[in-house]
Amino acid sequence: MFLANLYAQFVQYYCISQQGMVGTLWICIMASWAIDFLVVMLAIKTAGTDPSDQVVRHERYCRMTNQHFAEKDYEFFCHLCNAHVNPNTKHCGRCQRCTSQ
Repeated sequence: MFLANLYAQFVQYYCISQQGMVGTLWICIMASWAIDFLVVMLAIKTAGTDPSDQVVRHERYCRMTNQHFAEKDYEFFCHLCNAHVNPNTKHCGRCQRCTSQ
């Protein structure tokens, strides 16, 4: 996100320095707005993404809706998340969730 913002600022600086060229300023401003829009949309998408393992999410859903969860199908258990996980799942200390690798 930082690099995209830096690139947008570079485009704006380039446009200001090239004001003598007719039409270049509007093209650069539109390109800068497009980059800013893309950065905001990707930030919103990233903020709404859950990195948790699918098994952890399914087990939590089953607990919330009082449905049966087949615990015997999973041999690995994360004591920090208090949930069953897949064999290739590791607990992330940064986000405090079990994530698939």
